[in-house]
Amino acid sequence: MIRSNILKKNILMISTTHWDSKLWFRRQHFAHRFAQAGWKVLYINPSFTCLRPFIKNKSQDLKPSMLFSFLFNRQIEENLNVVTLPPGIPLEGRIPQIKNVDKKICSYYIEKKARQFFNNEPYILICYNPFDIYYSMKNSSMVVYECVDDYTGDPGFSHISNQIVEAERLLMKRADIVTATAGSLKRKKQAWNDNIAVIPNGVDFTQFSNHKQGDITPSDIEHIKHPIIIYVGAIYEWFNYPLIMKMCEMHPEWSVVLIGPNKQLTQQKMPANLYYLGTKDWKELPGYLKMADVGIIPFIENEYILNINPLKLYDYFAAGLSCVSSFMYEIKKYEEPYVLEIARNDADFIKALERNIGKKECKLEKKLSIAKEHSWDSIFQTFCNLITSRWDMHKTDVE
Repeated sequence: MIRSNILKKNILMISTTHWDSKLWFRRQHFAHRFAQAGWKVLYINPSFTCLRPFIKNKSQDLKPSMLFSFLFNRQIEENLNVVTLPPGIPLEGRIPQIKNVDKKICSYYIEKKARQFFNNEPYILICYNPFDIYYSMKNSSMVVYECVDDYTGDPGFSHISNQIVEAERLLMKRADIVTATAGSLKRKKQAWNDNIAVIPNGVDFTQFSNHKQGDITPSDIEHIKHPIIIYVGAIYEWFNYPLIMKMCEMHPEWSVVLIGPNKQLTQQKMPANLYYLGTKDWKELPGYLKMADVGIIPFIENEYILNINPLKLYDYFAAGLSCVSSFMYEIKKYEEPYVLEIARNDADFIKALERNIGKKECKLEKKLSIAKEHSWDSIFQTFCNLITSRWDMHKTDVE
C-alpha cells in the first residue's frame, strides 16, 4: 500500500449500485457529496456478466446497450466520473477459474482508469462488496470497507456463503477503516475487526420534508382513494407478499401502493385495492409519500433482514409518515405509538396498521426529528471526518 504524509483527496468507489439506479443509496449520496466538497471521485459501477442484461427480473438497471459502456467515461458533475467495468464471463460466480480471470481483467481496467483520472496520484479506495478484496489494491493509500448488509445471511447467496465469509474476513483484516450501517452488523463482524464504526443510513431531509409545500401530485396516485398505505423499495425475495394479500383481503377499504423494482408481483393476480406503480426516481418519491397515510416495511424475517438499517424508514419519517415494520435490530430504538410499530407476525402487523390509520399528524415533530438526525449531509460529514482523522493517525505513525 502506498502511503503519503499528504492526504490526496481522491476517492475510488467500487459500488454495488449502478449510478443510474432510480433508487439512490448511500453510495451515490456519498459520491455526490465528496465531489461537492472538492474531492475527485471515480465511481465504479458494479460488475455484471455479458448475459445479465438479457435475464428477466435480474436486469433492473441494465440494458443490452450497456455491454459497451466500458468503452466510455461519463462525467456526472465536476470532480465526479462514472466508469462501467467490462462485462464478465457467465458462470463466474460458480467457477473459480472464471472469477479469477474476470477479477484480473477488471483490476487492470480499474487501475488504468484510476491512473488517468487521478494523474497517477494515490487514492482512497471505498468498497461495499466483500469480493472486492480480490481486486488489485496496490495503488490505494487507504482502504475503506462499508459493511451495509449481512451478505452471509442473504438466502439468495446461500450457495456461496462460505466464499462470502472468507472474502469478508480477508477484506476486514485488510481495510484501514471498516464501517457498519447497524450496531447488530458491527457485533456480528467485530471478530474480524474490533474497530468498526457504526455510521447509519440516512435521508435527503430537505427533499423529503417538503411534502407540504405544494409540489405536484403524481397522476398515477392522485385518484387512488384514502387511506393509502405505501411501500417504497425492492419487491424481492424478502418482501412478504402473502401479508400484503391478507391486508387487501381483510381491509378492502384500504389502498395499498407499492413502488420499486419488482421480482414478485403479477398484475393479473393482484386484488383491486393493490396498486403497483413501478419504479420511480428517488427525487419523485416525496410526491408519492405526501399522498400516503402510513408507510410499511413488510419483510420476511431472516438473518439478512434482521441486520439491515432500512433507508425507507427515514424517508417515511421525513415525509411525516408513521411506519409499521417487521422486526430489525437497528430500528427497535425508534419504536413508539404513531411513530414506529414493529410486528413479529402478520396479525399484529395488520392490527398495528389499524391503529395508525387516521393518525398521520400524531407525533409529527418526533418523526421529523429522527429524520433530521439522519440527514445525508450530517452522516456524510461523520464519514468524511472518520477518513480524515484516521489518515492523521496514519501520518503520525509514518512520522
